Amino acid sequence: MKYRVFAVRDGKVEQFLPPMCFQTAGEAERWFADVVNDGKSIMWRHPGDYAIYEIGGFDSETGALTSVQHGLVATGVDVFAVQDIPREVKNG
Repeated sequence: MKYRVFAVRDGKVEQFLPPMCFQTAGEAERWFADVVNDGKSIMWRHPGDYAIYEIGGFDSETGALTSVQHGLVATGVDVFAVQDIPREVKNG
């Protein structure tokens, strides 16, 4: 199976995190959005510092890696969702 390889770049550190494989850019963006919007992650606290890029390809049958020109998929700000904080409703 052919996969696409993606990596998150930390702009403050000026380095990429270890790469991950996904089948599509949409799948990678969904994963990234989930992490950025997880209130326990460092990406949630600093969404403007992170972006996800497509950096290559991987063929699981041959083990071959291919490189591509780095393509921006999304920034943390692009996928950050402002959510209402649940409030307790008191009756009475």
